[in-house]
This record gives sequence, structure tokens and C-alpha cells, in this order.
Amino acid sequence: MAAKWHGEIELPRERSEALRGEIHAFICGESGEVACFLTTLRRDGRPLTRPVNAMVTAWSVETVTQDIQYKTQHVRANAVVSYLWVSAESRPGFGVHAPRSVFLEGRARLVEDPASVDDFFARRVARGGRPEGSAHRGDPGYRRFLIRTRPVYLRAEGFAELSRPAVLRDFPGGAPGRDVG
Repeated sequence: MAAKWHGEIELPRERSEALRGEIHAFICGESGEVACFLTTLRRDGRPLTRPVNAMVTAWSVETVTQDIQYKTQHVRANAVVSYLWVSAESRPGFGVHAPRSVFLEGRARLVEDPASVDDFFARRVARGGRPEGSAHRGDPGYRRFLIRTRPVYLRAEGFAELSRPAVLRDFPGGAPGRDVG
């Protein structure tokens, strides 16, 4: 077996833990322009990725969905999801195409309570985000849900020397490696 490239070797746990706050600020959108993508799994196991507007509270990740969207069906069938946050800016000294990024794997569940959805929009507006969208407004058959995800694994690149990733496996509010959604 070939040796790992030095840059692929994860940072020591203590160094990763020291970066926890900076990584959290990044996925909360406090570090400049960051795009977020959600990946769900189709019935046949193939991934489907799309851009989303996600909010992070503590380590819980939430995004809004509608009953008519594929991601809703995917989460109902398989709770395994992942998010990818990517900065618009390149890291200093790494060239044009070297953004910071955070990959998070988690267990999701659908929250169908309308009050929770309204709370999501209120928190998003309070953080400077856009208010509730108008799509399907007035359609009595249209329902919105939240996809609430508890992380089980996180890999952050561009926060430390070389390209060595910070890896986190323990998150407040849930046990690592099990379905806590």
C-alpha cells in the first residue's frame, strides 16, 4: 500500500480541537462568502447534491425543504446526508483554486412542525438572511419541513498548515457514530 501524502494525514486531535471554533464560525457564515451544498442519497444509493441555504446552531445543521422535493423523499428513505461548505476566496499562498472547505457527514431527520419552520425563517432573518420565500404560497397542499442534521464526522481543509485536514468526530448534543437525529 502506498504511503499517504503528508498533506492528507489528518492533524493531531488536539490541533483539530483547537480549530473547532474557527471551523464552526466558517460553517455559520461568519467568515465571508461561503457556499453550502447538501448531498442526499437516491433509492439506488447514488448521491444527489444541490446548493442550499443552511443554518447552523450549536452543531445542528438545518435547511428548509418542501414535501414536493426529492431531498425530502431521500431523507425519509435514508437519514445519511452530507454538507459541503466552500469559501469563495482562495487560501493565501495556495493559488487561485484553493478554497477553504468543510465536509460534514450526519444523520438527518425531517421536522414537520410548522412552528419549527417559522422559527427557522425568523432566525434566518435575524442573522441577515432572506425571509420566507414565496414559492407555492397559497397552495393548500404545499408543506414545508426542516431537515435537521446531527453531525457524526467533519473534515475541514484550509484551516491549518499545508493542506492537512482537521477532523472532528465528537459534537455537543450527540454521540459520535450513531444516529442521533
